[in-house]
Amino acid sequence: MEFIWQFVHEGIYLWSLIITRIIGMFVFSPLFGASIVPASVRVGLAFFISVIVYSTLSPYYAIGISTPMLSILVSLMFNFLIGITMGFIATLIFMGVQFAGEVYGIQIGFGMVNVMDPQSQTQVSILSQFSFYLAMLVFIVTRGDLVLINALINSFRVIPPTVSSTSLNFVNVLVKRTGDVFVVGMEIGFPIIMFLLLVSFIMGILSRLVPQMNVFMVGLPLKVGLGLIMFLLLIPFWIDYFTRLFSNMYDTLMQLLVNF
Repeated sequence: MEFIWQFVHEGIYLWSLIITRIIGMFVFSPLFGASIVPASVRVGLAFFISVIVYSTLSPYYAIGISTPMLSILVSLMFNFLIGITMGFIATLIFMGVQFAGEVYGIQIGFGMVNVMDPQSQTQVSILSQFSFYLAMLVFIVTRGDLVLINALINSFRVIPPTVSSTSLNFVNVLVKRTGDVFVVGMEIGFPIIMFLLLVSFIMGILSRLVPQMNVFMVGLPLKVGLGLIMFLLLIPFWIDYFTRLFSNMYDTLMQLLVNF
């Protein structure tokens, strides 16, 4: 009872700030924020991490129950903003992968072949969804989830839970990383786009040389077949590319926190 009484009077606010940041990241982060992950698992993991972080930070931060409520609300808001921003930065990689899938899905002719994405609950291209699952597989294999948790825990060293202001420099980092969605998408999809443009160029020349050939009937299945073969041949290179992206994710998150 004495421990509970002491926690209520000296630690409840600190723990609230800590778990608010953790929940904020879990809302938007890949894997943890997926709707297919049971809410009980996410809540349990967030609570477990918050207890560990609280036990580490409690000797250094004393937030009594007499602390003004306005300052607590401001700190809660900033901690939630930090968590959401970290999760969003990590999710941008997968958004770039899905963008690439949409681009070369349209190039191949699979633009209308859509499936339900269980994470976003929206219709996406089948190749976009396949690329997303491939990236998620690499994310799990390379322990990207542990990198995220490690960055989340270390964020309390960079930005204390009692944060009450921001320099807004993180907005520049956020805007730059948002633009990287298109960079990632084009770097992944550029080889197959150029390959299919070359196929279309060759078919155009053949239509001039052999006018009696039905270019549409020949070109459509040819582009689909060659596009899928090219897609399969590029998978090993994309896995290596995804690995490099996830290995740089921690540094990107730390850069965001330093500029917050």
